[in-house]
Amino acid sequence: FLGKINQIPPRHSAIQIAGKRAYDLARKGHEFELKPRPVEIFSAEISQYEFPFLEMTIHCSSGTYIRSIAHDIGQMTGCGGYVEELRRLKIADLKVEEAIQLEDIDQDNWLNKAFAVEKIFTQAIWIDLSRQDYDVLARGNFVEAAKYCQNRTDNKLILARFDQQLVGVVEFTEEFTKLKFKKKFNIVISN
Repeated sequence: FLGKINQIPPRHSAIQIAGKRAYDLARKGHEFELKPRPVEIFSAEISQYEFPFLEMTIHCSSGTYIRSIAHDIGQMTGCGGYVEELRRLKIADLKVEEAIQLEDIDQDNWLNKAFAVEKIFTQAIWIDLSRQDYDVLARGNFVEAAKYCQNRTDNKLILARFDQQLVGVVEFTEEFTKLKFKKKFNIVISN
């Protein structure tokens, strides 16, 4: 299971098939086929084994279905397999050890305990808009992509800042030559 593999998602996943979620179709007993998707398993270690329970720590790419790995291990060993408990230990640069208990957050300290948005979206492309371009985008118009993104990117998240504030998500249009807001956040911009 290590390396780049094609994985068939579980039938009870949120993947859309003809506009419907797979889990809705599965619950209604509809027949459908899920196509394999490329994922990568960087490491898979057995932490504990006490028949019939196997505990593993898996480092994998985004989009990997651990339930599918459990099923595939069960098929390979001939005894069946499912996930009894699943715990995410890390996503991007955020680790479970850095997590804060909800009961430790209140209206006086929440801002001090929050992560900077740049730490959460480490894989995103960040652009810093000029005042003029922010105003153009805020009115629903386009700006030239070449001013902010030198290389075309098909699926990277592009986050826009103005005056050190996250103002929205932008996307390419017109054959990757222009940018527009995909989602503009409602924030207060001073004159």
